[in-house]
Amino acid sequence: GAGGMGAPGARTIEEWELRWQPSRDFLQDEYPACMEVLDTLNRTSGGLPAERDTLCVQFKVMRCRYCPTEGQSLMEVAHYWWGSDWIQIWGANAHIRNPLKVQPNELLTLGPTYTVKRGDTMSRLADRFGVTRDRLELLNPHARGGGMAAGMQLCVMPEVCPGQEHTVNAPRRPSYVAGQ
Repeated sequence: GAGGMGAPGARTIEEWELRWQPSRDFLQDEYPACMEVLDTLNRTSGGLPAERDTLCVQFKVMRCRYCPTEGQSLMEVAHYWWGSDWIQIWGANAHIRNPLKVQPNELLTLGPTYTVKRGDTMSRLADRFGVTRDRLELLNPHARGGGMAAGMQLCVMPEVCPGQEHTVNAPRRPSYVAGQ
């Protein structure tokens, strides 16, 4: 938002919000973003031509986290993440009372993360967590092709009840709420 002009020499603090959401195919752990900032009213330079400054920030990509868009249900979130189990995602987010209605931009936990140890391989970890190697690589594009290193975070999302289908009947007015 923009602040008002103050007395000459007074400092005005401006606040801006920058949101960025990586795609599920994002390959990096961190993403740099730089922008030019300019005092277009020349308040800080006493009316002289303003200098441009560069402001850089690092976005850290959180593994096994997702912010849903407007109107997404947990079922749609699970489908977006390569057909994951929505019941499992609901179980990882006890604060969600109704799986048919998720708040937009709310940070959801998709499943547990694992910190890679020296000597770990995708195949061994897939066996350990009961998922296929292909699924583990889909969930962790940053670790594909020999990119896995000790200390790296992986999203594992093991199947809790493999082979089970979970559905919720969605009446015209969704009425299923946890605890009822």
